[in-house]
Amino acid sequence: MATAFPSIELPAAGYRRILTVNVQQIRRGDLGLERIFRSGHIRHSFEIAWPFLTPAEQTVIAAFFASCRGRYLRDIQFTDPFDDEVYVCRFDQDELELTAPDALYFTGKLRLTEASNWKPLKPAVTIFPPTVPVLVPVAAARKYRTVIEPHEDEFEQVFEDYQDATGIQSWTAGGAALTEDEFLDLAAAWEGNAGPYQPMTFTDPVTGVAYTSHFAEAQLEHAIAFDLHSCKVKIEELK
Repeated sequence: MATAFPSIELPAAGYRRILTVNVQQIRRGDLGLERIFRSGHIRHSFEIAWPFLTPAEQTVIAAFFASCRGRYLRDIQFTDPFDDEVYVCRFDQDELELTAPDALYFTGKLRLTEASNWKPLKPAVTIFPPTVPVLVPVAAARKYRTVIEPHEDEFEQVFEDYQDATGIQSWTAGGAALTEDEFLDLAAAWEGNAGPYQPMTFTDPVTGVAYTSHFAEAQLEHAIAFDLHSCKVKIEELK
């Protein structure tokens, strides 16, 4: 039987959700990217940073942490206030430090990590959602991989691993002040595609060219401050 997390009010600003997927990525010499979905699920973590805790609340949190013996017990029932989903978690730390700037209040941070009863995967998304803003032009990038072997006379032998004049293009989407609808569209695409695992079509907002692409990163960080949502992703071209 899972133990419910204490019913202490979460901060309006200082709450982060971190989604992680175990996908192994191997870049081949022909620029192909092999992707292996190791875990088969997405792990949710929740980071709570309190700027203000009463002494009574500090006592409750400290006692609960002691009852779980740090990371040892893996049956904490935590309700995500963002979507009201219930997750079975454990603490992600063996040490909890709650600081008292003065005698009237405490500050502190803790992190919970999903440990079992994984949620089913969402449907895959074949086209990057057009509702999500794309950061351009400074966030657009192009990557090559060159090996330079210097000699004693400073002559350099140069090898090009990618051997492709166009390189690998990438873009950054999202932002620090997304609406809830924009974030939901972005999160549904990332979760449905298991992060970097599934391919999708992405259209460069400057050139209008559509590319076969994928999410480059295996972790999605979502910070909530009042009614604004902060979440950024990197989208990478697939060869």
